[in-house]
Amino acid sequence: MAQAQTLIATGEPAQAKILRMWDTGTTLNDNPKVKFLLEIQPSGRAPYQAEVKCYVSRLRLPQVQPGNVIAVKIDRQDATKIALDLV
Repeated sequence: MAQAQTLIATGEPAQAKILRMWDTGTTLNDNPKVKFLLEIQPSGRAPYQAEVKCYVSRLRLPQVQPGNVIAVKIDRQDATKIALDLV
């Protein structure tokens, strides 16, 4: 989780469309770990697909449904590293 927080603070902002999501079967403090298939839409570059796993607050689950567009941060050195920016 610390890596995701660092990425949120320093990463390149982008939008991502949620194509698919599924529960991994893991929880932390009653919050599910969810795997997402995202279409990342970086500014000035072609969209690409990536998978991301993260814990999602049960209160935020309505925000992260397939078809929704959410804010993400992309690692500036490795575009496969992505964090959901659910502030």
